[in-house]
Amino acid sequence: MASASDLPVAVVKGPVFAGAIYPHPSLRCFTDIDLLVAPDAVSRLGVLLTDTSSSWLSVIHRRGPTRMEVISRDNENLMVEVQTDLIHAESLNRTVSLPMRSSPEHLGGAAELLLVALVHGAGHHYERLQQVVDICQAGGR
Repeated sequence: MASASDLPVAVVKGPVFAGAIYPHPSLRCFTDIDLLVAPDAVSRLGVLLTDTSSSWLSVIHRRGPTRMEVISRDNENLMVEVQTDLIHAESLNRTVSLPMRSSPEHLGGAAELLLVALVHGAGHHYERLQQVVDICQAGGR
């Protein structure tokens, strides 16, 4: 993130949730780091991620709002997900959207974390209990 400090990008899940809304980071395990980025910075961030370390595999692009995943060469379960909108489902994205331009500059406050937890859970139709726990943890912060 230090090398991307001049780009409109914020860490929105993963280590942010682990360190900010859980009493002990080990209670919120994660295998990916989610970055919310402005659309015009996606390609620069992609180059930064793949060029800064030979341990990252090539970028995988997904459909829907711009979304790409950068997979670790050493551990395919470790991923950096770069997205321009927290809502991935095309069916929901037509109605609900949370792009970088709508987000506070620094997504570290209690209200911002609660918003991210709510939007993330809704975007996945609350398919995992962890998404509901994130909301409860962020709301109690």
